[in-house]
Amino acid sequence: MQKYEKQIQINLAKICVKANSFEETVKIMKELILKDNSIQFSVEERDLLFDNWKNLINTRRNSWQIVSEIEQNELNLGNFEKVKLVQELRVKIEKELSEIINEIFGILDNYLIPNSILEESRVFYLKLKGDFYRYKAEFLREEERKQASELGLKSYEKAREIAEQVLHTSHPTRLSLALNYSVFCYEILNHPDQAQQIAKKAFDEAVIQMDSLSKKFYNDSNLILQLLRDNLRFWSKKINVVDDFLPSNDESSNSNSDSDSDSNSN
Repeated sequence: MQKYEKQIQINLAKICVKANSFEETVKIMKELILKDNSIQFSVEERDLLFDNWKNLINTRRNSWQIVSEIEQNELNLGNFEKVKLVQELRVKIEKELSEIINEIFGILDNYLIPNSILEESRVFYLKLKGDFYRYKAEFLREEERKQASELGLKSYEKAREIAEQVLHTSHPTRLSLALNYSVFCYEILNHPDQAQQIAKKAFDEAVIQMDSLSKKFYNDSNLILQLLRDNLRFWSKKINVVDDFLPSNDESSNSNSDSDSDSNSN
């Protein structure tokens, strides 16, 4: 594909974003990948694809959470006819989520991960794979949830292995990986100690290296550090541990934050 052809499509995708046409944005970016299997995206370009893909997913995740709460409330009240109707809606949302996420896995596994030239890109895509398995595990049950959890863990671990070899401790992609991996451990694996260990290690190692970080990465890394700190404080309060290794003059978060929390994708 010629460079100017790619840029025309990228510009069109950006226009779709401004129009809040997330599905059309994703469609355009997918077409670029399918036309050129070895395509390499810049940070801005890959965010254009995956931020909007996450928008599509998060809309349904939010709907699923609301519907699941309604289902449980109606079940508690013994309104079984309503429960049946709500269950049908929940299953429909779960099917849509599975279809979108499985499509993403196909793009990641068949094109973006194997064809990545830069190791930073490989870390980013493997982190995303872990993220999407985390989203699947949120609504799957029993054996399917266990399988999604195991595959998510494998993706995060592979990403971390590469990141620790090639990325600066305060690089935003490495920090974002640590943030999302720790949330996965806390929420999906139910391993709060491991979540704290991953987050604290990333926080401590990055803080002492921030002064040597290039300006183009500084703001992103600083924001992720704040999210790591907020999670550590929140988790410490949940298990009644004093977080004396963190600054104590800020309000703590009331829920877990991941790297989507600073973007329009969550």
